[in-house]
Amino acid sequence: MKPADARSAAHLLWELWRGGRTIDALPGSLRPETVDDGWQIQRELDAVAGPPVGWKIAGTSRAGRRHIGAMSPLLGRLYAPFVLASGSAVSYAPLTMRSVEA
Repeated sequence: MKPADARSAAHLLWELWRGGRTIDALPGSLRPETVDDGWQIQRELDAVAGPPVGWKIAGTSRAGRRHIGAMSPLLGRLYAPFVLASGSAVSYAPLTMRSVEA
């Protein structure tokens, strides 16, 4: 994957994430073809979003994995712009899965 394509994919993903929007798939040239391509996009996403402030895990139960269509538990980074102070109000409108994790 070309570095410019990895950067473009990361910027697109970040804008979608920040705006609470989804797409069916990345445009062809921005799609990772290998695991290394995926990690290249992840590194670029870290550059856009800033360093992770923590981690989350999803799909820790069989039912949870079935719900999200995963074969094994998934790890995810947490970025500072998505961390809210205790007592903050959270709108569920932009949440595509309609869930919040503490």
